[in-house]
Amino acid sequence: MIRPTKYLKIEQCVLRVAALLLYEVRTVLAVPFPELDSLVSTRLGDAARANLNTAINLLYLMGLVEYNDATDTLIYIEVENRSTV
Repeated sequence: MIRPTKYLKIEQCVLRVAALLLYEVRTVLAVPFPELDSLVSTRLGDAARANLNTAINLLYLMGLVEYNDATDTLIYIEVENRSTV
C-alpha cells in the first residue's frame, strides 16, 4: 500500500518517479528500460530507483503505458488507443 508519512521524501516517492516517467514516455513515445533507470538515477538520485518498478506498475495499471518484451521498452498509449473499462 502506498501511504504517505511525515518523513516522506517527495523527490523519491512513487508518484514523483511515475510523473517523471510519464513525462519522458509521452515526449519520446517509446523508451528503453535501461534508459528509464538511468534517467531516474540522474534526475532524482539513486534512492529513487527503489520506486522505479512500483511507478511503472502504477502507470501500467492506470492504462497509460505498456511494456514490450521483445525490445525491452516502455511505450506510451495514446488517448485514442486506450481501452475504457
